[in-house]
Amino acid sequence: MTQKLFLEKYAHTMQPLVIQDGQKGWTASKTFSYEYFKNLYPPGSEALRYAVRHCQFFPYGSQMYSLEEFVTMSQNRVEGNEDRWYIGWSNCEGLTANELRKHYTMPYFLPLELDHSKTDWMFIGLPGRGASMHIDFVPGGSWQAQLSGTKEWTFETPPECYGICTSKMMVRVKPGEIIVLDGNRWFHKTRILGNDLSIVIGSEYY
Repeated sequence: MTQKLFLEKYAHTMQPLVIQDGQKGWTASKTFSYEYFKNLYPPGSEALRYAVRHCQFFPYGSQMYSLEEFVTMSQNRVEGNEDRWYIGWSNCEGLTANELRKHYTMPYFLPLELDHSKTDWMFIGLPGRGASMHIDFVPGGSWQAQLSGTKEWTFETPPECYGICTSKMMVRVKPGEIIVLDGNRWFHKTRILGNDLSIVIGSEYY
């Protein structure tokens, strides 16, 4: 996938796209884990306090309501022996953002002439969980890189596309792949498959 082809054919359309080699040169898949995030946001740290006060956190139906609760879980809960959890948060704290970005870059197929969000998102959870059907409220298109685990995406036709678009699509995104979508128009939900913890990094472009 070249930047020119992406810009001309996919960047501003409703066509979801999976790039199989989208994480070329990244070390995130070998680095990011629950323990990594726990050490990145240690209890009592300024990074954690800032993230709790200023960064968005999504519990997605899990009985977990802050990043602090996430990084202080018992090992029993981490392994899913107490409940099955799936959460997400925005990476809006500068020092941790810089640390995370040592392990990934903007995907190679995204043209520099596009505007790119300065905020990235982390999504992490156990098999069987995911996000329920919804649409996003972000300024443009989104990309999500599947670092570990496998996630099944289900797309349903938005009202303005009835009779024109495919009514329903399902796709599985595997480790090493990146999915690109217009989550503002496609209704979508996700479910983690298999036995592995799912870790995803994502952002937006305009």
